[in-house]
Amino acid sequence: YGMLLHAAEYHDAAKPAYLNAQTLVPDDHRWPYYLAQLYRTVGDTPAAMAAFRRVLELRPDDVTSLVWLGRMHLAQGEPERAEPLFERARSAAPGVVAAQVGLGQVALAKKDYSRAVEWLERALATDPSAASVYAPLAMAYRGLGQIEKAESLAAQWRNTELAVPDPLRQELDMTVQ
Repeated sequence: YGMLLHAAEYHDAAKPAYLNAQTLVPDDHRWPYYLAQLYRTVGDTPAAMAAFRRVLELRPDDVTSLVWLGRMHLAQGEPERAEPLFERARSAAPGVVAAQVGLGQVALAKKDYSRAVEWLERALATDPSAASVYAPLAMAYRGLGQIEKAESLAAQWRNTELAVPDPLRQELDMTVQ
């Protein structure tokens, strides 16, 4: 029921259903995961992060939760906390572009420009359509002093979303159908 409410964007109504499901079945990773996504959607970052951490207690190699939590730490200006999450995600699923980009953004935040270039170039090699990667890659090349290369890459940037493999979100989306 909570999933149906969430899928229909009745976030306030879905929350108690998820909390109840989590209480009734505390070892099921789905309920803290859906809570995390609900909190993330409504902008409650601390609650979303806590819920993603709960998912990771139940399933330490949940790639989707690792990437989302890593992204949230990056957004909070905490690259040192994001890095091990992206590394775990990459270890569990080496081809996940979002984890590679996360590691590139961590390196960029630490001003390790050559490492940032390495990860971001790898992400583009994995998924050449990931046009949003060009902006951080351009910043990394700029940090290395390669201005012409940076300008060329920046011109290729497009505002695209880097998908995170998310079977639970797909299940939620299918609920409405």
